[in-house]
Amino acid sequence: MRTLHVYSEDFFEYIDRRAISSAKEFAKLLVPLLQPSSVLDVGCGRGAWLREWKAAGVKTAKGVDGPYVRVDSLHIPREDFSPVNLSIPFRLGHKFDLVTSFEVAEHLDPSSSDTFISSLTAHADLVAFSAATPGQGGENHINERSLAFWQERFASLSYEAYDIIRLAMKSNGEVEPWYRFNTILYAKRDIVDRLPTAVRNTRIAPNDIDEVGDLGWRLRKVCLRPLPVSAVTILAKFNYLRLNRAHRRKLSKTLL
Repeated sequence: MRTLHVYSEDFFEYIDRRAISSAKEFAKLLVPLLQPSSVLDVGCGRGAWLREWKAAGVKTAKGVDGPYVRVDSLHIPREDFSPVNLSIPFRLGHKFDLVTSFEVAEHLDPSSSDTFISSLTAHADLVAFSAATPGQGGENHINERSLAFWQERFASLSYEAYDIIRLAMKSNGEVEPWYRFNTILYAKRDIVDRLPTAVRNTRIAPNDIDEVGDLGWRLRKVCLRPLPVSAVTILAKFNYLRLNRAHRRKLSKTLL
């Protein structure tokens, strides 16, 4: 097992800024559609997504992530955050209406893949899940996998795949590409009859999941896929540090 990678405040600043508009759009779609009263975000970072779930009317929004998350930088109350090692099994002792995990699994050791999906499904019969696909790139992406790989992991636990999110978000420029091209809704087989018709109509047959993306997204993956993780991590850090500095300069000018 690899040593736990520590993510900086700059990393979370970048992630939060890119996630907020995406989270708002997801909440607009999923809250009326699924009507969750409780959400657990696994790999929640500082809680940007959870803040938007609460703003959209979700009563209970909890998050878990590694001990590298500073509790004094959370966007949510401290009592709504639990530090856990996502690479090993975890159980919070109760279930939620919806579990979300967005762009997290690629950061975990490949040997933890099955364990991670088991932890997600232990907490809800509905899971909205995305993870970086091969060539996507990012900091410490040691476990980039195809969408089919994750579909198989969920299927082994009796969860079926539904494409309602990608179909709704594919042309939404307010949503970052990794969320709109990668996110699949998984439902436990014995609750499928209770899903809205709009969801059931988007069922993805076993071994029939496809990768989607616009030209820019596909070119990015072609360019980054041959590079080692260490090189891609350097590029990712350079990029978000550059963007963070530009954002801070812009903010300082607006305050003058």
